[in-house]
Amino acid sequence: MSEYEDTDESGGALRAQLEESLKAKKEALSQVTELKAELRGIQINSVLDTKGINKKVASFIPESLTDVDDVAKWLDENADVFSPSTATDTKAPAPVPDSSVSEADVASSRRLQDLGASAGTPTTVADFEARLAAATTNDEIQTIMAEAEAYVLSE
Repeated sequence: MSEYEDTDESGGALRAQLEESLKAKKEALSQVTELKAELRGIQINSVLDTKGINKKVASFIPESLTDVDDVAKWLDENADVFSPSTATDTKAPAPVPDSSVSEADVASSRRLQDLGASAGTPTTVADFEARLAAATTNDEIQTIMAEAEAYVLSE
């Protein structure tokens, strides 16, 4: 028999207590790790909401950034990549004139475009879509969605 082997029941009981304590410690560490990850996600989403940036950007934020201020600083440094694009960024390129199109057709097309631009108020659905596209916070989106749902149910 080795000097380290259990020679009585008390040694076995101590070993069982130690194993139980180690198991509880491992579970607690696992829970702490999960809670830290959940808290980081909440904090990052909060910063993204505040800055009006799509939440999908969260997957690009380095794991090493754990402080809210560091995340905000990183977003500011990368604003040209993650900020919402401006209207000038999304404009379609000007069409190249087609020499086979007559001047009368071009003038007619311009009149139709002008008529569309000066037409009356948009439909309620288009209004909801435009308001959703312009919304910058979750509260605005939730309000618009509630109004849209009420509109659909009233029809």
